[in-house]
Amino acid sequence: CLFIAWEMPQAARIIKRPWVEPLLREPRIKCMQDFKVSDPSTELVSARLGTEPLVGTTLNERYCIESLIAAGGMGRVYRGMHTALLQPVAIKLLHSHLLTSPQAAERFFTEARAASKLRHPAIASVSDYGESESGEPYIVMDYIPGQPLSQKLHESGTLSAADCVRIAISVLSALNCCHAQNIIHRDLKPSNIILTDNPEDPFPAKLVDF
Repeated sequence: CLFIAWEMPQAARIIKRPWVEPLLREPRIKCMQDFKVSDPSTELVSARLGTEPLVGTTLNERYCIESLIAAGGMGRVYRGMHTALLQPVAIKLLHSHLLTSPQAAERFFTEARAASKLRHPAIASVSDYGESESGEPYIVMDYIPGQPLSQKLHESGTLSAADCVRIAISVLSALNCCHAQNIIHRDLKPSNIILTDNPEDPFPAKLVDF
């Protein structure tokens, strides 16, 4: 399996190595099949106006919340719009039932502080974090159009060898950036790897949720 715990400072050069070229020519392989999991807590959910209370509201007069993208163990992630810059963003809010837990809030902000230090094309950058008017901690990140790797595996069951290589290059390059700054991704799993919709992106997989 190409999805291994291996760092490479110049990971993109891997595609030029002789042992990779035959893999790129193979039609399809059962690569990464061990990661084919169905995790209800991180499954994508669709939100319709009127069924999700925060959809249609404005967070701290800066971010208009447009739709719910996903829900996980720690919080909910929304697609939003920066009202001044008119740029799409992803907004993660801590679950309301965790607001009374100091440990949960601290972990939430630890994630924000760690991710805000990282600048890499395969990492979703954090641009802002704080608390809403009602006291809910939030993190504002790059909005990445695409789907989690977990959903891709659930739908297709297999990935082409070329896709496996490209995903591995993206993830390992991102991890190399993290480890160079003494930051560890504590929850690395397929649902925290987003595959982009842009076929021209040299880093088609993005790390989220530190």
